[in-house]
Order: sequence, then C-alpha cells, then structure tokens
Amino acid sequence: MDPSIQWKKIETPHFEVIFNEKHTELAKRYAEYAEIAYEYLIPIFKEAPAKTALIINDNTDQANGYASFFPYPHMMIFPTLPLTDSTISHFDNWGLGLIIHEYAHILNFYPANGLYVPFKYIFGSIVRPLALLPRWYMEGLAVALETKFTKHGRLRSGDTQAAIRAFIRDKRLKSMTIDKINEGNNTWPYGGAPYLFGSLVWQKTIDEEGIDIIYRMLHKKSKRFPWTLNSTFKSFYKTKYQGFLREIYQESIENYKEKKNFGRKVAMKKGNRILDFAISPDLKKMISLQGSREEGTRLMLHERTSKKEFNFSKGKVLTKTSQTLRMGWFSDSNRIYYDKVDRENKRYNTHFKLYTYDIAKKKQTLIKTSSRDYLPHISDDNQKITFIKNGGARNSLYVANIDGQNEGQIYQAGLEVRLSYPTFINDTEIIFLERSREGQQILKKITISTKEVKIVDSNLNDIIKIKRQKNNYLLVAQDNGTKNIYSGKYPFYKLQALTDSDTAANSAIWDPVVDQLYISQLTSHGNRIYSLKKSQLVKSSSLSPAKKVVDYKWPSQFVEKPDIDTNYEIKDYSAWKYMLPRYWVPYAYNVNDGFVFEGSTSSFDPLAKHGLSLGLGYDTITEQISYSGAYLNSSTSLDIIASYGLLHEPLSGTDDYFKHTRGSLGAGFFLPGLSNSWRGALGANYISTEQNEFPEDKTELVGPSISFNYGKFSDHGSNLKTGVVNFGLSHRHFIDHKDYLGIDLTMMNFVYNFNHFLPNEHYLIFRLNGAIADNIEDNGSQNSNNLITYGVKTIGGNFIGNLINSNILMRGYSSGAFTAKQLAVAGLAYDFPIVKIYRGPGTGPLFFKSIHLNIFTDAASLKGRYLFTPDPDNSNLDEDNFTYVKTDWDKVFVGSGFEVRFRTTISYHVPVDFVVGGYYGFDRNATGGFAPFITFALGGYGPLGKTNDKKYFGLLD
Repeated sequence: MDPSIQWKKIETPHFEVIFNEKHTELAKRYAEYAEIAYEYLIPIFKEAPAKTALIINDNTDQANGYASFFPYPHMMIFPTLPLTDSTISHFDNWGLGLIIHEYAHILNFYPANGLYVPFKYIFGSIVRPLALLPRWYMEGLAVALETKFTKHGRLRSGDTQAAIRAFIRDKRLKSMTIDKINEGNNTWPYGGAPYLFGSLVWQKTIDEEGIDIIYRMLHKKSKRFPWTLNSTFKSFYKTKYQGFLREIYQESIENYKEKKNFGRKVAMKKGNRILDFAISPDLKKMISLQGSREEGTRLMLHERTSKKEFNFSKGKVLTKTSQTLRMGWFSDSNRIYYDKVDRENKRYNTHFKLYTYDIAKKKQTLIKTSSRDYLPHISDDNQKITFIKNGGARNSLYVANIDGQNEGQIYQAGLEVRLSYPTFINDTEIIFLERSREGQQILKKITISTKEVKIVDSNLNDIIKIKRQKNNYLLVAQDNGTKNIYSGKYPFYKLQALTDSDTAANSAIWDPVVDQLYISQLTSHGNRIYSLKKSQLVKSSSLSPAKKVVDYKWPSQFVEKPDIDTNYEIKDYSAWKYMLPRYWVPYAYNVNDGFVFEGSTSSFDPLAKHGLSLGLGYDTITEQISYSGAYLNSSTSLDIIASYGLLHEPLSGTDDYFKHTRGSLGAGFFLPGLSNSWRGALGANYISTEQNEFPEDKTELVGPSISFNYGKFSDHGSNLKTGVVNFGLSHRHFIDHKDYLGIDLTMMNFVYNFNHFLPNEHYLIFRLNGAIADNIEDNGSQNSNNLITYGVKTIGGNFIGNLINSNILMRGYSSGAFTAKQLAVAGLAYDFPIVKIYRGPGTGPLFFKSIHLNIFTDAASLKGRYLFTPDPDNSNLDEDNFTYVKTDWDKVFVGSGFEVRFRTTISYHVPVDFVVGGYYGFDRNATGGFAPFITFALGGYGPLGKTNDKKYFGLLD
C-alpha cells in the first residue's frame, strides 16, 4: 500500500470498512452496500462472522475483489468500474454486486460444525473445511447470488449465452467436464470457467429446489469430510454432479439453433486470439491486437504490397502489452497510439497509460498525461487526444494535446457511472458512452469549448463500442441480446446491422481494398478472425432476438433495499487490533531416532502494512525448546524485516547438540531511477553457534549485508519468457573483532531463458552461480575448520538449503560435497512438456495437468575442499573413509541427469509439482555416482473469490 495514504475506518454493525480518506463518499456508500448484502444473504446462509473487514483499495485500474477467511474474515475491494470488454461489465450498482459476490464467499467459508467444532477451539480460524470446496462451487454460487440481488449480473449477460452457444457450435460443450471447469487455466475460458459453468450448476439447482437448498447443502457439508461432494449432492438429487452438468449441457444443445452467416474463418497463428484491429489511412498496414496463453497480448504489424487481404498468421510484433483496450493510427500511417496497463509509483499502483509507437524508429513513447488514462482517440488534425481518466468508482472525460500537455477535464460522471469510447466527431465535438448506475447505456455528445452535453438519439439502446473509419462508424451493440456489428454515419438516426452472430462479434474493421469486413468473433477457443464480403452483410436496421440456450427462471426485478442506518462515524485506522494470532498449525516428524514437535502461527493487518510470524518447537533428542519470530513493517517505502530465533540441532551419532541463535534486521526497497524489476536490500545479521558440551568454543558472527536483484518476470504470458529471468548480487560482511569471526561473502546468481526457434513451452535455461569468501580460514583440521563450517557449500537437489550457510545447487553429488572460498557453478538445461493430461477423477480433489521433462548438466570448480572417498564402490564406508581434500581451481566436477515434473492441483486449489529425478556425478571419488531424487513443491493457497474473470471471453489475458 502507498505509505502516503491516510487510512480511515467506518464501523457498521457487521463490517469494518477501511478506506483512503479521499474516498469518504465512496466508503459511506460501500458501507451501506455491505449491510444491504448482509440483510440479503444472512437469511440464506444463517451463520456469519461477528465482523468482516472490508478494504477499499483503489490502487489498480482492473475491477476486482477477493475474499479470504485467513487469518480472519476480510474482503479486498478494488472499486474501479468494469471495462466494457469484460463479462462483469453487465452491471448496475457495481459496488453492491461486487460486495454481494465477495460476502457470499465469506459466508460460504464460515460454517464448521459437527466434528470440526472442538478443532475450532484448539487450532483457531484455520479450521474452515468449506474453504476446500471446488472453485466452481464457490464462484458459481457467488455469481448466482450477485445476479439474484441486482437487475443485471453475469447470469443475465448476453456474454454468458454467447459463450455457451460458442461451445455448442464447435461441439465442445460436453468436453467441459466437472473436473476441467474447476481448473479453467489451460484452455478458453481460462480462469473464467469456474464462474461460467459453476453458475450454470447453481442456477439449475436453485431453480429446481429453491433458494433454501444453499443452506441445506452447506450445513450438511460443514459437518462432513471436505471432499464428499457427490455424496452430499446425491442426498438431494439422484445423480452426481457430472450427470447434473450433462443435463444442463443437453438442455442447452436442444435449445440451440445455428445461424449460417458466421462468415469465413481467416487463418491466424494456432493458439492465438484476435482482440482488435485497425487499418492505416494509406490502407497498406494493419495493426492487430493478438493474444495467446503462452505469449500474452501483442500489438502486431501486418503489411501488404498488393491488393490482397492481410495475412494474420504472420506479422511483426511491435510491442507486448497488458490489457490494451483501444488503438489507432496517426494520419501519416507510420505511428500508432494505444493504451495499456503499467505499474507506476514503484510497487503501489497498476494503472492504464497512453503510448505512441513509431514504426520506422521502432520506438515506444509515453504520452505524459497524469495517469489512469485509457480508451484514447485522436482528432483528425492529430493535435488533440481524448481519453477516459479512471478513479475510484468514478470516470472523467479529458482532452489534451497529443503530447499529453494541457490536459483538462471536460466532463465528470457521478459515482458508479462508467464512461467509455470517447471519439472525435470533428475537432470540436466528441461522442462517448455512459453507463448509468442503473445499468443503462447512453450515447452522448459534448462540445469541447462549451462543455455542453447532449444525448444522441439512435435506433440502438445498448451500444458498447465505437470505432470511426473516416466518416463512417462501426459500433458494437447488443440490442438483440448478443454483440453484433452495426454501421452508420453521425448523427446515428438509423444504424444498420452488418452481422447477425449466434455467438458474439466483439470488434470489426472494414477493409475497402478487398471489400470485406474483418470480425473478431467468439468461438469456443476465444475470439477468432472471420470475414464477410459486402454481399454477405446483413444490412438490417434490427435483428431478431438472440436465442437463449439457457433459460433462467429467477425474476429480474431488483429486490427492494432494506432500511439501513447510514449515519456512520469516521475513525482513524489502526492495524494493531488485527495482529493478535488467531490460529496455529501443528507439525510432527521423525528425525535422528527422535521426534520434533512444532507449531506456527502468523498474522497481518488488512492493509498488509504489518506482519508477524511465530514458531515454537520441542524435540525429544535434545529435549530443548526452539523458537523463532519475524516481523514485517511495510508502512513506509521500505519493507523493514526483523527476525530472531533459537534452534537446537542434534549432532548425529552423539548425545550432544548445537545451539544456533540468529537475529537480523533489514530493509528492502526499489532502486531509485531504475525499473520496477530492480530491488535492493540492506541488513544486519547476527549468528551464534555453540556446542552444548563445549560452550567455550562458541562462534559468533555479526555484520551488515547488501543485495541487489533484477527479476524480469513477465505478466504477458503463462510461461517463462526469453531473456534475463533473474540476476542477483549480494555481499555479507561479518566483522573481525574480539570474539567475533570475520568473514566476507559475495554471491552472484544469473538465469537466462531462451526459446527462440523452439516450440511453445520448450526452453533452454542457462544458470551461473558464483561465490567468493576469501577470508574464511582453512586451518587444515577437519574437526575445527572454519572453511568447512562456514564456507560456501553446494546442495545436491532442488530443495531449500541450510538457513545458516548459503548453498548453491550442484546435482549429482552429495549436499555439502563442496565447500569453498571461491566457487563457480554453471548449469544448462532443456525443459519441455512430455504430455499434457488435463483431466481429473470427476469431483475428486486431484487434477492432473501435465508432465514436463528437464534434462540438465551442471559443472562446478572451486578453490576450497571437496569430500573425497578412496573407494566409492564400498557400500560399508563409515565417516572415517571420507576426507576433505583441497582443490585450487584444478578440477572440474560434472553432473548430469533429469527431472520429471508432474504438475497437479490438489484439493481443488493448491498447485503441487511432484518431482522425480535421477542425478549422476561423474567423479565418484567426490561422492558422485547415481542418486535418485524425489520432492514436491507447493504453489501456494491464495485468497479466493476474485470477481474479475480475467476477461474470459477471449478479450484479454
């Protein structure tokens, strides 16, 4: 969070609304919405937390929200109004629908009854079995309820019907089985699948059984094992969820009637989706906005030298973008303008910005407006630019010089009123779209000089996009229930339909050279390019209603709002009441003929300005207590971290043990003047190690540290990207003073991924690690040797290394086989998918995604010591057969092998990679030889209930 924000709080009977004091008017409205949501939903769910934190966070231009039960019930609301291309754009009272959606998640998480009751009192807020329900179950229910209690909502959106028709048309509807709709991240509609298909399941369930089925099912599930979905469902129905979903599909298929004028499919690169296009004034160039799961969205240039249609399967990538909504040409046919999402003010905000791109110079230039600007359009003389400026649940219309100077507001909408697609009619007038708080789409005109606004009458009531080609306009409207292309001239008294799509025509451009209309049309693989010749255009003033393939029975009347007291007191926000730990997680495992028992907890405030983690442990070997604690403060531009811990480590084969004490204080920050990819950190560290039986030999280290990191992690696509993925340089200095051991340690890591000319998801990965610690003493004694104890060590597998010493990956040899003053390790790997599975056992809590193979070679050389055995074939060697032998860059140690990574999702939410490998070190006298390797990596369990469906109708990644 931006540390300059002054946060305030409103406390209502059931919520604590936390907000930027600049948004007080919005916060009061959202506080009212929250209590309305409570009144709507509590009769359905029956149970609710005493208080739920609701944070209004206006740091992004992407309409979104999420809900979490951990470590206490809270909802994060991003109040930006939905973009026109999103399925959530079919809204009225946007904030109310958003809060209903997220609060439905809170209430869905909350019940824990039956056998779970005693565990709630023992382990705290972590006991939430219903948080382990499938994503389609939770998101589908939230979508159903957001629709029930508003006039619009996703289930009434034409996009929902269009998506189902697209799957039916392509004969792929039945392939979206109950296991696949939970994942939704490999094929279109990607992350929107749980919302789309889950809401269909819930719609039919509620239609047939009534609204009380929600509580009846939830209450029964709250007492059962988390993954007994079908048994609970079959207690109400005589079928399993998969059979129920098949019934929905079959009913939809029977309701579908195919239209024949879909157009001709135009070839494009496999896996790509087309989002928009624009033809240059000289008609020789086309820019297209294309996207794919692997590569993200790109602005591509297509050129032609003859009077033929453009080749969309080939083209030059001009720039990679994130969520570009609108683009266009300057009159010179050499420059383009566009918007895209970018991060600014370092870590705090993600906002739209405006750019130009000079094709001849291959140069992108920022239009220096004040930010949060999108949907640009330039005047005929190329001197002015108009755009929408975003804000918390509020839009404004602006005009500026083409370089961004002299920007000025010419129209401001009210709260929760959306403005979109401003378009110059001429150099003095602009038309634009306004969506009212009640969900009406209104076409308006404004005169720039006088700021006079008038409503523009036309024969269309639901226009959602405007594109101008000279004096003609192409518009996207959904008056017949789905998106189609319309054409006409200003003042739009009579607009003609050009398409009659049975899915959705999301954008179009007319190409006069070949007399055809290019259309971005929805298919079951996302938007694809189709074309219609002039003779194939509909040319009708009205279209027959689009056929509904799913028949919803819920009334579309808005439920009257309950009478809510809105006389709220504004208070200062304080984080400290949230910092009390509310749960703990136990661990127990066997090690060295004994047992270790541990417990951990954590807490953070709703703004994540403060975080705390605590750990406590006891082992039966040392019979000692270990503990750790860490505190994070992000309330300033620095991330300040303090930690302290005491660890008792058994000494193998003896009754003795080590006592390690560690403490640190550090600060992380962005590097001034550099991109957001660069981070720096400063710190101070203390380490104390003593052996219980020889406390007089205690070793202490204390000193400062500094580090720099560069991470080029792209948001444009789902895979690793070509280029520098990570570079890090760090130095730790331990002071040589009195009883403190003086050590200097410098470490470097570098990773580079290469996939040019390789198939998708195939990568060559180069890795280089280096370390220097010259002042560590190598005194010749293996029992008391600082180099062996504190030198830079290698680890033999891809797992987390020792917390005291820094470790570098060197596969094929034992962990700790190399310990050095100077060390260099290089690795080359080839990573690629073997098979894509993408299926699971129905409603079972396991989903198999793919299997990847990584073939590698590692090589190391060092100044230091390596673990030597004279007889590697003797399997009965004891510790006396191993010695540390010196080496001074005179040997190179090589290891090769493979890792098979089995990518899965467990418990419907948690991505887990199971890794099985085989390593071989070629120098068997240095602990080399064959070694199997087995591990797993958890991807994490994040907050649920994100309302933004990632533009799942093919428009954006």
